[in-house]
Amino acid sequence: MTSSNKHIQYQILDKIISFIEEGLLESKSRRPGYNKMNKFYEQFLEDSRIQLAYKIFNNFRIDNGVPKGIRLTYLGNELLKRQFTAYDYSHSVEPTPKMYLVLDSQMKWPYYFTKKKMVFYDQEDSAWFKLNGSDISAFIDVI
Repeated sequence: MTSSNKHIQYQILDKIISFIEEGLLESKSRRPGYNKMNKFYEQFLEDSRIQLAYKIFNNFRIDNGVPKGIRLTYLGNELLKRQFTAYDYSHSVEPTPKMYLVLDSQMKWPYYFTKKKMVFYDQEDSAWFKLNGSDISAFIDVI
């Protein structure tokens, strides 16, 4: 495994690309028998790995050659939840810059965070969130 493949961002991008190439993404077409592997998915195969990273991760950046940021975009969340177990929670907390900064620096696995929804892709993160009363402020204090 090369050093660039050790980073979770690149591992996720490789998985997404393989899902698209192998046609493993679930068809969401309303027309029976119509294969959804159309231009929507094919457009991602034309992008470079870095371009795709910016579409999948909301806070993606490269710092001294190391990729940073695993907060998912809406698109990233939609693609990942089709292939991985997602732990989805609704909330009504207005996100603050401090919340984004703490999550960015402390989270080890991808997550999706908006003013209405928190989605984890790690069972342990989900459990800690639930144990803290599904309160984002309390969760941030724990992590």
